[in-house]
Amino acid sequence: MTTAKEVLTEADRALERGLLYGPFSEMLEEIAEVWTVILKRPVTGHEVALCMIGLKIVRAVQSPQYLDSWIDLAGYAAGGAESAQARPPIPEAVKPENKLSVEELESLLKVECYGLPYKEVARLILERL
Repeated sequence: MTTAKEVLTEADRALERGLLYGPFSEMLEEIAEVWTVILKRPVTGHEVALCMIGLKIVRAVQSPQYLDSWIDLAGYAAGGAESAQARPPIPEAVKPENKLSVEELESLLKVECYGLPYKEVARLILERL
């Protein structure tokens, strides 16, 4: 019988072995860049992790006794959390409850937000005017 602690320990070992490829959260961001091109929409590292978690859930449903799926689930959850925490907070002005002045709008349009193209940032901001 495998304990939860053993699964997490093995996930940690897998993440350490993966350091040959660089930090896991950076790899998720690099995959996100590729998926952004393929999907023609911005994708983040934590979204990559969520999609991979979905894949691992399907595999775990099909073969629940196969430990690699559970270990990978833990690893993707950890990497996704790290990737999400590395993202800057949403600017106050972009939150739906806040209205923008023309000056604030102009300054925000000069800043890339969450890797979104400027047109998309503008659309999101204009929805809140």
